[in-house]
Amino acid sequence: MNDLSWDVDYAILPVPAELGLARDEEYFAACAKNATAVMRVWRCEQALIATPKEQRGANFSAACAQLAARAWPVHVRRTGGSCVPQGPGVLNFSMIYPAPVTEGIEESYDLLCKFLIGLFSQLGINAEVGDVPGSFCDGRFNLQVDGQKIVGTAQRRKPIKQTENVAVLAHACILLDLDLDTATGGINQLYELIGDQGRFEVGACTTVKQLMGERYQGVEEIGDLLRSYFLKSFNTSLGE
Repeated sequence: MNDLSWDVDYAILPVPAELGLARDEEYFAACAKNATAVMRVWRCEQALIATPKEQRGANFSAACAQLAARAWPVHVRRTGGSCVPQGPGVLNFSMIYPAPVTEGIEESYDLLCKFLIGLFSQLGINAEVGDVPGSFCDGRFNLQVDGQKIVGTAQRRKPIKQTENVAVLAHACILLDLDLDTATGGINQLYELIGDQGRFEVGACTTVKQLMGERYQGVEEIGDLLRSYFLKSFNTSLGE
């Protein structure tokens, strides 16, 4: 990965969720066409990001209207998993890059997770990979601390025409400073409205702020650290 030339898109101010998601899609399409590599750090305004799984639920459109009226607009992403919350207290990290077709999904997740584990070590947080039953969008490649989820991950892949490579979109939602009661409640409301029996537990997740306590200084500090740690880890110069 160190032989790639990475561009860096660092947008720490929150944008509407649909714009944040669309930007990832634009970079992913460009990677599939031109084999470009981009690292993004970005944030969204408050929203719920559902998947096609929830979109297929009964009365999804009506549920979205009700939740939007409660300050939880719902948008749909194309990666797998299940619904996740977004908001100013969630830091999104996206790696969009070409990889050999022989590099499987697990290798791409391994790259993403190892990078984030190294980042958290800079903050004095000992994170590990693993599922967290009861957490929203649970999966094998969560990052968790003492059994509580702190990062959710997702991935998409697409062949790059006339090459032996694929475009990879590997994405992480880092829970920095989020009202977990409100966020988890919003997802549970969506599931109730669409007739899905799934429910999630507030205590299954934690945040960077909760773990750091008085050492936590804010989103900008973590975002700047993430950017500088990426540039160092991937031996690339700053391009924005």
